[in-house]
Amino acid sequence: MQRTRHSNLVRFFGAGRMENGTPLLIEELMSGGTLKVLLRGAGSQHLDWASKASLAADIARGMAYMHSLGHIHRDLKSSNILVMGRTMQAKVADFGSVGRLLTGRYAVEVSGPSPEHATHRRDLTLGVGTPMYMSLEMLLGAGYNSSTDVWSFGVLMWEIAAQEASLALFGA
Repeated sequence: MQRTRHSNLVRFFGAGRMENGTPLLIEELMSGGTLKVLLRGAGSQHLDWASKASLAADIARGMAYMHSLGHIHRDLKSSNILVMGRTMQAKVADFGSVGRLLTGRYAVEVSGPSPEHATHRRDLTLGVGTPMYMSLEMLLGAGYNSSTDVWSFGVLMWEIAAQEASLALFGA
């Protein structure tokens, strides 16, 4: 992720450990917090449709770029989208679950006519993702591909349009 640069992906500078051994990540400062907090806290401040469309477009651009590199996020959700304070620009974050479709350590038993339609082994889906945002194939432990991120993006679109975080709708 250090070499991956896109205006809608949170910039990752490096990782290390503090003196006491606690791991740390050094990333771009996103003063607006998470999309989840924005949606929950914006109840008193209604977001207009132009702002909602801009947030959704930012996320789509970031994900399209990741997919163009052969990456799939696998845990796209409102708490993994960070927002720049005044500009309200959204950026995809939390790349701990990212899988690679064609090369690297996730490249086992990939099949399909193109990278977008390639499918991973079933065991690579176990324990990855957040159930409220998971596509059916991920929930069933079946193979997955970039369309699983598209499903999660659809959940995000609904959250943005309704101005509610999904879990809030179910009393969580």
